[in-house]
Amino acid sequence: MHILKRFKFTPWSLVITVTAFLILCKLGFWQLERAEQKRILLEQTNGVVLSQQNLLNSITLGDVSELNNKEVTLELTLDNRSIWLIDNKIYQGQAGYDVVVPALVGSSVTHTNNDSFVGKSDGFVSNSSVNNGNAYVFVNLGWWKAPATRAELPEVLLPEKVNVTGLLKTTDLEQFTLSDKTGEYSFPQRVQSVNAILEFHKNKTPSTSPVFLYASSNTINQHPQLYKPVVMPPEKHVAYAVQWFLLAVAAVIVFLFASLRSGSSKTKRNNNEV
Repeated sequence: MHILKRFKFTPWSLVITVTAFLILCKLGFWQLERAEQKRILLEQTNGVVLSQQNLLNSITLGDVSELNNKEVTLELTLDNRSIWLIDNKIYQGQAGYDVVVPALVGSSVTHTNNDSFVGKSDGFVSNSSVNNGNAYVFVNLGWWKAPATRAELPEVLLPEKVNVTGLLKTTDLEQFTLSDKTGEYSFPQRVQSVNAILEFHKNKTPSTSPVFLYASSNTINQHPQLYKPVVMPPEKHVAYAVQWFLLAVAAVIVFLFASLRSGSSKTKRNNNEV
């Protein structure tokens, strides 16, 4: 009891301290949850490589979300007349673009000069095409350096057929962006994010599901792949969690120290008055 008498605090200071303590602890536990999510994601990406037939079988089942973050090797026929250039990609201090094209998985297809995969499958998986042993996906082929001026676009020369090993992404595709062009396009087309690609092809075939394949680096003429499924490792989230918990403890210590000083000061004033 004697020790408790040395502390004096107002109800508001107690409420503020408790609120700060709870918020900081909540942030710490949130970082621990994020660390666990990243560990699970890394386990998924370090799994067994899917075969092309595994991919087609999974698409046939209709749940492409199960393909997310799986590694796969595919034989692709690229539609090099429907090239998307995703802007504002920086590599080693240089500006450039991610190159994305629709691609056919499985049996090859013959098309005329006026034909394109975009008009047929819109770069999305189609159940009817899967039944024929084919599937249409988008493939991100990596980073291309931007020309000296914005008026120019990089020259993207692609083979018609290519074997690609990379990571699949089928969930959380949309990205935050302030604005992007919508409507009609001429190719190659520069866009700010995959949102415009998704929107363009959604308007064409709203019943299909998007599947993106991020090709490994150097798949096409030594062009690097910038995509990483995990940007911040679990260890960094744990470090942030420790910081939040330490701040919560610090808030309590500051409160106790301030309350102790307040009580001691009043005791001294009372002694002086006597």
